[in-house]
Amino acid sequence: MRYRETTAMLNQLATNMSMTDEKDYNKWMGVLKKLCNETNKTLSKIITSEDRRNKPITWMTLKEKSSPRSQVKEPY
Repeated sequence: MRYRETTAMLNQLATNMSMTDEKDYNKWMGVLKKLCNETNKTLSKIITSEDRRNKPITWMTLKEKSSPRSQVKEPY
């Protein structure tokens, strides 16, 4: 349930952020980066590296996983 609620809010946030100008977009991306860092700090205190099944999400993890649309082949 937490995951569903979080993703719903993040999807709405992404929609709203995509419609802002570059300055506001960069400001909100900075806020999201800080939020990711803070949640990772909290998780690292709770979960030991041996117990961790998935890496916490970091800004670099998000950048590495995302691929530019130009690299995605569209089916014809």
